[in-house]
Amino acid sequence: MNRYIPFPELQRRTPASVEELSELLRQAAASSTPVYPIGGGTALGYGGLPTKPGWGLSLQGLRRVVDYPARDLTITVEAGLTAAELQALLAQQGQRWPVDTPQPNRATVGGLVACNLSGPRRYAWGRLSDYVLGLTAVDGQGMVFSAGARVVKNAAGYNLCRLLAGSLGTLAVIAQVTLMVKPLPETTAFVVGDLEDWDAADRLLSSLGEVRVLPTAVELLAGPAWADDPWLGRIKPTAKARLAIGWEGSAKEVAWQIEQVVSAWQTEGVRDVQTVPDSDAQKVWRRLTEFSVPPSVEDVLANGLPPGPGRLASPCPDDPRENGISEVAEKWLPQQADGGGEGDGFLVVQASVLPSRVLPLMARWLQMDRQVSILAHAASGGLVGYFPLGTMEAVRWVREWIFPSIVAQEGAGQVLFLPSGVVLGPEDLWTPSPGQDRLVQAIKQRFDPQGILNPGRLGLGV
Repeated sequence: MNRYIPFPELQRRTPASVEELSELLRQAAASSTPVYPIGGGTALGYGGLPTKPGWGLSLQGLRRVVDYPARDLTITVEAGLTAAELQALLAQQGQRWPVDTPQPNRATVGGLVACNLSGPRRYAWGRLSDYVLGLTAVDGQGMVFSAGARVVKNAAGYNLCRLLAGSLGTLAVIAQVTLMVKPLPETTAFVVGDLEDWDAADRLLSSLGEVRVLPTAVELLAGPAWADDPWLGRIKPTAKARLAIGWEGSAKEVAWQIEQVVSAWQTEGVRDVQTVPDSDAQKVWRRLTEFSVPPSVEDVLANGLPPGPGRLASPCPDDPRENGISEVAEKWLPQQADGGGEGDGFLVVQASVLPSRVLPLMARWLQMDRQVSILAHAASGGLVGYFPLGTMEAVRWVREWIFPSIVAQEGAGQVLFLPSGVVLGPEDLWTPSPGQDRLVQAIKQRFDPQGILNPGRLGLGV
């Protein structure tokens, strides 16, 4: 469990079967005991924090492989199986689950489905929920139900798989999942170039369509976290950002696409274009995937960010809506010196916008705070920003600057992690808050009438 998250006292429960899980939830519903499902504990900071004592429901006892017909490109596993275990098993048959997974040795399949977060490969491979063919889960009354099927083509019944994906365990506890898998690619590589201005970024992104290539990921990198990357090298001091294009596939098709892009970039005047071959490209993929998870005390350099304690906070500007972003006041506030847990000193925010709005939002964030580190999935419209803010600043920044900047681009935002000691209400964790939607409230009432499953996580329940 992430130590920086102030969980209440929890009694551990570890069911070893779906039947035991069902009985535990029936008992919890009868006694109105809050239940907090826990997979690998890598995403416990997402959403609202629990405030009431209850049961910490570990899924570690449910980790069997139920069925693996490799020729059908499907696999059925229990929810407690880790992503690393799943990928190792699939690799033996030359296959993989094409989903970006931070901390794969801890993250569980059920937890990943419950969070439904996407990474750099979403542009080519789609969302995590696109690979969930079926599942078995237990609702807040202890009733076991199944949805979907163990086949790729299936359109029977309501799509409860999509409903539970991203619900953060507030509707039901996922016990078993059937996944669609894909063949392993022969090779992978990146092409990387520094961008002197945002116009250059726009031209290069537009040129991808003109040269008719099909990349797996189109990533824009900016901020201190990417200033001197061990595999991508040092960004030029004059550059606004760095563009990294990733491919996966056969050696011939990857080589041909790289040749096309390098030629197009040179025509646009981009100098020092860098190609990252397979061996180092694998490390770049891991780096991009892990960026959404704040570094722990033991691994503070996991995503290139220095530890929180001792950092300087970002400038605290006069209201940029009145004075203009370019007139940010040069006031530097010292970071809190205590703490030392995961995520200390960083407010981590995720935004989803149209791809055409990625550059304006990225530029806005960098103007608001020169020390923000950003990873933008430029072709799919996702951004993750690390704002090095202290405890006193985080709430104000979310309300007055960060979320308004996302709304101005007609997007949606979510706080992924908070600095130690910061607690936000549901209205400050999302824009808009899912708990305020009447349809969401009605669905919650149907699946969990007693409100025992992760109360408060999505602004639902008490």
